[in-house]
Amino acid sequence: MRYLGKVAAIAAGVITAGMIIAPSVSNVYAAQTGWSYNATRKEWKYYGKNGKPYTGWHYMTSKEGEKKPHWSYFGNNGILRTGWLYLGKGTSNPDGNTQKHWSYFGSNGWLRTGWVQLGKGTNNPDGNTAKHWSYFGNNGWLRTGLQNMGAGTDNPDGNTGFHKSYFGNNGWLVVNTITNINGVKYKADSRGWLTQISGNKNNTSYLGEAKVKSIALSHAGVSAGNIRDYKCELDYKRGQYVYEIEFKSGRYEYDYDINAVTGKIIFFEKEYD
Repeated sequence: MRYLGKVAAIAAGVITAGMIIAPSVSNVYAAQTGWSYNATRKEWKYYGKNGKPYTGWHYMTSKEGEKKPHWSYFGNNGILRTGWLYLGKGTSNPDGNTQKHWSYFGSNGWLRTGWVQLGKGTNNPDGNTAKHWSYFGNNGWLRTGLQNMGAGTDNPDGNTGFHKSYFGNNGWLVVNTITNINGVKYKADSRGWLTQISGNKNNTSYLGEAKVKSIALSHAGVSAGNIRDYKCELDYKRGQYVYEIEFKSGRYEYDYDINAVTGKIIFFEKEYD
């Protein structure tokens, strides 16, 4: 009786979901599954079918009963993590990439993606509580630096027009200011949309249009006299300046992204026109 009383006392100290108490021939044990909440520590854990708490990344439904699955992260102690986490090597990112980065988990433990307005109460890593917008990629990584935004990036104002935005090293969207990015001066409006106001995009360290055009034509196997609807624009993509080149030749349309400094072909597509 003293042993059974001890089991009951332990069970009373933790609020659990899905607890099963089953007798055995030699003793009594508690096999626990599902969500478990420690009211004293205000901590959630999740116990699998084997009765062991989850650790690491898990793609799952939420404790509130929401059926839509999402990514959550549990520490080595089994506790559901919320707020900011600095992840990378040793944290078993879902996509296998071990590069270190910041991610943010809501109070429900959901990995946040897309636009998130942060500030007071959101535990910014640097301790600054000023409200601001930050953007997290589809993998939950906090974006920094110059970014191409628009369709598919869920702008806070709902506008899907293509534009550039700049995020500081802390992931804050730069707004209502003039900033110098890679030698080019931009004005950021209240939405964080950038407009170039000065600076030479045709930096002397870049190969220049004539050179990259030659690279694209050589790769495509066509001559300059046999192309039409030619376009060339210097742009910033995936952390590097590239020349975007488009042209048509015969019954095909060609599309290239070529590194502006090295001349390496980053992207190539050939479609039947």
